[in-house]
Amino acid sequence: MNRVLSFTESAVLSYGPALAIAIIPINIDSRHISRVRSSEGVPERFSSDLVLARSPPSRSEDKTARDSSTSHDNDLGAVPIKELPPEPPLFKDCFPQRRKRRRRELVAVVHLTSFSSRNVTGNLKIVQTPLDGPVTITGTISGLTGGLHGFHVHEKGDLSEGCKSAGAHFNPENNTHGAPEDTVRHVGDLGNIMANPDGEAIINITDNIISLRGSNSIVGRSIVVHSDEDDLGKGNHSLSSTTGNSGDRWACGVVGIE
Repeated sequence: MNRVLSFTESAVLSYGPALAIAIIPINIDSRHISRVRSSEGVPERFSSDLVLARSPPSRSEDKTARDSSTSHDNDLGAVPIKELPPEPPLFKDCFPQRRKRRRRELVAVVHLTSFSSRNVTGNLKIVQTPLDGPVTITGTISGLTGGLHGFHVHEKGDLSEGCKSAGAHFNPENNTHGAPEDTVRHVGDLGNIMANPDGEAIINITDNIISLRGSNSIVGRSIVVHSDEDDLGKGNHSLSSTTGNSGDRWACGVVGIE
């Protein structure tokens, strides 16, 4: 005898309890269902009180169903998902990626302090652009006497005993003293600075030998301002070939990276 299965029974038999709401009731011979389920090890008796769980569809069945659905959608003019253009990343325009900038210059500073009877002070800025290019020193020094004063980089950054402990001129190649433009010179030979009658010197020196990196780096060393003019190694004094006979050390400061 044929009978109409209830909505719940049809859903349970087709896809299990979780999908019962999506199944449409159909007319099925309950005796046929009983025989089929019996072959799978389920009791032959069937009633609305007995829930018969159906195993999930196999992969081949599921693929066949999806292919059938896709074919039907294409017949209706639907665009296959694989042909849809990719969506742009969310918030792409709101948070643009920053490009990592390469450092194109090195900058150092020096604060000159007086270690003599004169109150010589000053501040210097040292810039190297590009990284292997020339070095420019700018700044102002005050408290000097009018005229020329020796201006050098010394080998040490030790000011524990004032400028005296800064050591000799920075001279890694063990050359004799010379002028900034000479081929043979100390790396630290920067010549003279000129102070006006008020004792102020405006510094603007560019040099191709000193550096803020590598073997000729002056970072951590000292800049010293002397009391007298540097003879640039051209004088007859015994100190011409070592210090340029530039006199006492009036002020000094350590070169530090900004």
